[in-house]
Amino acid sequence: MQLPEKCDEESEAYKAGYKTIADISKERIRRVIRKLTSPPTPLQMERGDKSGKYFHNLFMDASPTIFENAHQLRLTDKTEAEEKLWQQLRNRKVENCKFRRQHPLGKFIADFYCHENKLVIEVDGGYHNEKEQQEHDEARTQVINEFGISVMRFTNDEVLNNIKSVIEKITNALKNYNSANNLKSPSPFQTPSPFQTPSPFQTPSPFQSPSPFQSPSPFQSPSPFGEGRGEVGFKVFKLSSSNFKIWRGSEITEDNLETQLDAFTNPVREGSEKENMLYELMLKAGYLLTDKVEEKEKYYTVNDGELIIALEEMNKDIIEGIIAAKPKKVITLDSSFSGNKADELKTNTVLQMRDAEIDFRTI
Repeated sequence: MQLPEKCDEESEAYKAGYKTIADISKERIRRVIRKLTSPPTPLQMERGDKSGKYFHNLFMDASPTIFENAHQLRLTDKTEAEEKLWQQLRNRKVENCKFRRQHPLGKFIADFYCHENKLVIEVDGGYHNEKEQQEHDEARTQVINEFGISVMRFTNDEVLNNIKSVIEKITNALKNYNSANNLKSPSPFQTPSPFQTPSPFQTPSPFQSPSPFQSPSPFQSPSPFGEGRGEVGFKVFKLSSSNFKIWRGSEITEDNLETQLDAFTNPVREGSEKENMLYELMLKAGYLLTDKVEEKEKYYTVNDGELIIALEEMNKDIIEGIIAAKPKKVITLDSSFSGNKADELKTNTVLQMRDAEIDFRTI
């Protein structure tokens, strides 16, 4: 926990772009991650890696300002097309590949980025048809290509009206990348290094043994060649007001009646995001921010299914799926029960949960 205390404007940290002590703390964590996930040393590259020119880290040395801009974009600036495509890409739904939204890459912020397959996906609005913007996009794409990263572009219209075709094209690009990398199989005479891609110009020696400098690190991020043992990252949480309005039935007066009724019938504050509600409900249910969270199709599971939080519209199939998962506790929104038979569905859900010995709460 770090309070966002402002840095002295005359300090070197402030001049370098770190406006608060919290910014400095985040940068320290990033530097530790860079150290844990650093590319091979020159000696390692000399012994095996012949393609070190494009060997970069996950963020291509993006500045603190770029990180903050990307964070703000994730919070506020989402187009309908971007949101629709994100729902298709998130949680490894396409070829089991992890995509990141509004991801810093050098001086740029990519709409979507898959690090393991080195693929950027951009969703372009109408202004991208203007000549000046097209020239800017081409220059940006060229720089990203120089990082060893491919770029795919789709228009808002393509995403909104033909999402199936968009996903097919992305799937083919991911498959082609995997096929190309699978062709680079190591020689039967050579023990491959975790940093090494066999070169067609290299003749392996049957007497060659792996270098002690080429042992894989358990913290090593995937290289551009698909090696490594996973990635390292961190989340930043900012304290803010509750996502839910406060209703106190015992304190209703003539003056606050309208406000209290609104809090009762519409408990979620305007502008609240699902992820923020998720973590607030986790804390209120006694769980930690570090507890394992998985997003299913219509709900979240916490601690391997011990707690389920459902923030989408409920129906009979979803309820049956939740009960079949056998959680200890389920939390959902009262507004998730909608339609002509909302009360009936909610009553039946309460009874089913009780029969299954599940602690069921609505907000």
